Amino acid sequence: MAPEGARLGVAVSGGADSVFLLEALRELGYELHVLHVNHGLRGEESEGDERFVRELAAARGLPVTVHRASAPAPGDNLEQALRRIRYRFFEEARAALHLERVATGHTRSDQAETVILRLARGAGIQGLCGIHPVTRHGIIRPLIETGRAEIREWLRSRGVSWREDSTNRDLQWRRNRVREEILPLLAASLNPRMEEMLARLAALAWEDERDWERRVEEALETAGVGGPPFVLETEWLRRLGPALGRRVLRKLLARAAGAEPGPSFGHADGAWSLIAGPEGSGKVVAPGAVAWRSFGWVRIDRFPALPPGSAEPVVMKQSGQVRFGLWKIAISSSPELPGADRYNEVSELAAGAAEFPLTVRSWRPGDRFQPAGRTAPQKLKELFQRARIPSWERAEWPIVEAGGRILWCRGFGAASWARPAPGQAAGFWIGAVREE
Repeated sequence: MAPEGARLGVAVSGGADSVFLLEALRELGYELHVLHVNHGLRGEESEGDERFVRELAAARGLPVTVHRASAPAPGDNLEQALRRIRYRFFEEARAALHLERVATGHTRSDQAETVILRLARGAGIQGLCGIHPVTRHGIIRPLIETGRAEIREWLRSRGVSWREDSTNRDLQWRRNRVREEILPLLAASLNPRMEEMLARLAALAWEDERDWERRVEEALETAGVGGPPFVLETEWLRRLGPALGRRVLRKLLARAAGAEPGPSFGHADGAWSLIAGPEGSGKVVAPGAVAWRSFGWVRIDRFPALPPGSAEPVVMKQSGQVRFGLWKIAISSSPELPGADRYNEVSELAAGAAEFPLTVRSWRPGDRFQPAGRTAPQKLKELFQRARIPSWERAEWPIVEAGGRILWCRGFGAASWARPAPGQAAGFWIGAVREE
């Protein structure tokens, strides 16, 4: 987990597990820096923990850094909020103190409890990995295969003292109920080695997930995804199969969110259900991200995202080119449009059709348009549906309006009434190109 002689941070709460971790790493010869978080939630008891840790570090000639944390925001999940505070501190300390890793005292007992809690909430295989032995943020758990009872026996045999957190006996906390009631019942009723079996399950799941992670990265590399928003064909995702497909969707949701907490297995499963059929539409919202299905496409973006179609209308008083959101629109009396080789969509207009001023704007619900070959205007929404244009693209769809009528629409060209008659030369040309 850490190279020999590495400089490590050690998270020491004062409890038996963290004290044992400190002693074990000292005996192994690592250069150590003690890290302690005082959440201040237990009054004098929290202050006593801090004093104990400072004295413990001083007695062993070790440096110590204490973070006195502010209270979490009201209404926040307390356990998750405290965890975020601790790991943010560890990450900052690792950078500031030039630590190669930060070691925490999570044990096999903690692992077994975590697996039960995740089973109870319906986690997938990824959740059953439990507490990861090593994380990409430089956290290591050297005691993850050591039981809590073994640790206390070792400390007693050496005469090493530790602090007991009084909240560990409070059964209003689910983890405490698992520790004090559920795990002992399972051990007595089913298997006396239940803790070891659950920890082994987590270790096997962890090994499997590392291989799945490699396959996820290979799939994303094949798809050539860049940054969010990610737009993928649902058929390509379905060909991956549910096991790999769910993991790919979860990875993309996490990348789109870009922050903790990330999406759960349930969010990934919901996104998979969204794309599992050949047709469909709808959204799945995860923490910080959203998966949006329309026809044969799925778009994954941050949530809440910047509203699409938010570009303001642009008035053109004469020929030229304008920027409209991500689009560049050019109108000219010559087929030689400015940078004509860059325009991927060019339409001809009759001489009297482009009567300035013209307005470049986005599609609006209720818009009607008469494409070439039609004798009457149709709802643009119906044209979009027939062309299987995804919902999110419609919101940014540029059109050009003249005198209250749609003169031109991206993808459908000039309106029937605005096209040159047979044998008639064009009077204007209109071009469009999307520029990210």
